[in-house]
Amino acid sequence: MALEAQNMLDDMLDDNKIDKTEKVRLRKELDEISVQHTTNVALANDYGLPTVDIQNAFNNLSEYLIDVIIIYSDETKVLGENDRTNLNAYFANWY
Repeated sequence: MALEAQNMLDDMLDDNKIDKTEKVRLRKELDEISVQHTTNVALANDYGLPTVDIQNAFNNLSEYLIDVIIIYSDETKVLGENDRTNLNAYFANWY
């Protein structure tokens, strides 16, 4: 799963922009991550494990996708170097 997500992200970042079609792919990825997150937190709670790290990784990724990349907008987002670095880091932290 992580390799697929990284390949998808590399493909999107290749031209330094995220267009409408790529935003749809990111929304679907975030939906899948949301389901994984809910499952992982529930399992951690069942076993009495801390959830701070997974919660932070999820929050950072989802907030960045929603607030900075603006995945719920159809407008193309031009990416700067910081955007590329942050996206790679947030996806890597999740996976």
